[in-house]
Amino acid sequence: MKFKYRSFNFKYIVIGLIIPILTIALSSCELSDNDSINENIIREITSEDQINEAYQKAKAAYLWFYYEPLSYESYVKVKSGDSSSEELGPKLVDGLNYYKATSDKINTYNQLKNYLNTIFSEEIVNDMLNGENVKIKYKDIDKALYGTVPEIRPPSQTQDESYKVQKINPYRYIYNLNIDILTQDRKNVDHRENYEYVYEFVNDRWVFTKFHLFY
Repeated sequence: MKFKYRSFNFKYIVIGLIIPILTIALSSCELSDNDSINENIIREITSEDQINEAYQKAKAAYLWFYYEPLSYESYVKVKSGDSSSEELGPKLVDGLNYYKATSDKINTYNQLKNYLNTIFSEEIVNDMLNGENVKIKYKDIDKALYGTVPEIRPPSQTQDESYKVQKINPYRYIYNLNIDILTQDRKNVDHRENYEYVYEFVNDRWVFTKFHLFY
């Protein structure tokens, strides 16, 4: 009986040691979808170059929802016959074909949303993920990120770009973008257009609260 009593205590000691270890391990796994949310967050504006870099990053992410989907590589492989893997797609959901996203850092829907939240306001992120105007839709399918593929991207009608940054106050900037718009044959400049983007400090981070494409 004495041996059994000690064995019983030893078992619970071991369990008591294992539970905290498992808790830490699981917490680390749960953070994997949130890793990107802490990347590249500007804490202080010290130059106009920072805002321009933020704009370029925002433009690239915005294009994921219009003409440059994260799922395009899988789409090409499947359509060209280079891959017949069911994992790549297409997955038919609500009448749309979805293909697996291929990215070094963004492989789940949560990672995509968290990354967008480091660049745009919550309202813009919701419009991108759930809005009716975006050309590309993304879904979580089998715990992986899948996206649709739009029609062929039209050729760019823009040429030279230039920008100016206007400081409204320490927490709000206006990024003014000037673009040369080409003629239909894309040989000459037809006119120049100006677009305004708002960059603000919201919820402890700098994000765009006004953003759109000029295509």
